[in-house]
Amino acid sequence: MTKDIETILITGILELGEKSDKLNESITDSFKTAINLILQSNEVFYQIPERIYVSMDRFEKIENDCGSIIGLSKDIETNFGIQNDSMIDYFNEEGVILFEGIAAAAFGRMSYIYRSKGIRIYLFKNSILKVVTPYSTIDHNGFQLHQEESFEMILDDVNNKNIEDIFWFTKKDINNKDELRFYSPEIIRILTEIKKPFNRNYFLEYLLTPPDVDELSNFSINIKNAIWDLCLSEEFENKWGQEFQSKGMNLLSSIGLSPTNDQLIKFIKRFSTKPNYEKLIERFNQLETNLVKESNSAKLNEDIIDIKPNFFGLGFNFNALFKLIKRLWNKKND
Repeated sequence: MTKDIETILITGILELGEKSDKLNESITDSFKTAINLILQSNEVFYQIPERIYVSMDRFEKIENDCGSIIGLSKDIETNFGIQNDSMIDYFNEEGVILFEGIAAAAFGRMSYIYRSKGIRIYLFKNSILKVVTPYSTIDHNGFQLHQEESFEMILDDVNNKNIEDIFWFTKKDINNKDELRFYSPEIIRILTEIKKPFNRNYFLEYLLTPPDVDELSNFSINIKNAIWDLCLSEEFENKWGQEFQSKGMNLLSSIGLSPTNDQLIKFIKRFSTKPNYEKLIERFNQLETNLVKESNSAKLNEDIIDIKPNFFGLGFNFNALFKLIKRLWNKKND
């Protein structure tokens, strides 16, 4: 996996600096590599609904049949929801969301409990990518969701000419033809933002994810850690140079990926054994310059880092850093 991660990271760094036909081929290879990494992870796939329709009459019938409004009585009546599963038509293959673009639909304000539109991109286990339009309404008729297919592509058919067809759907404004696009950040974002599957206990959870189960998958957590381990490693710096390392840090931070406290401390400690502080100070400047993030986008409680607004978005507590240096230096000379 490390080699695949390195390919994706290097392609992203190169894309931010140049455009060429050769680079376009590398971006396509990077995308395919990322998708194959996901396909190797069985933990992220689950049944994807194509259509759901539940009338209000159905809920009234359940309550009348069980003779109670208590939730446990309804569970027993429906065999803990299994009977209601017949109201869902699933796609033939299990899949995973690569891009979530759900939004409230315009018009009919306060005439619906909820009404949605938008775009979703799914990857299915058979290596098919589907772009769907998840049209949904919740009103006096009940709940309905129809994920209508807009676009489909087999992974093997993706090339440097049609890859834009996939990423076109992720644009902020699909009508803006002049929008400058960088695909590598989106590829990394896909890999590191896959959610953990959970048991859907209510029909609405196929449309909107409750906060208590809105968690990153172990797959994405491992990818995030692996890509930062690589970027901050001595091997990466020796192979690609400090400038490339800095650009890699900037790329990852610009899309909201943060290294863990342990990763930062390990990176700092690597230079605490140098005969002087110059190299270490150089690395502090590298960290501060390239870890660009909003002050409210991370919860870092380590004394070394102050979460406060500054020019770069991430402030460092240099007093705490120098205390750490002294402890490491003294330990080295004991």
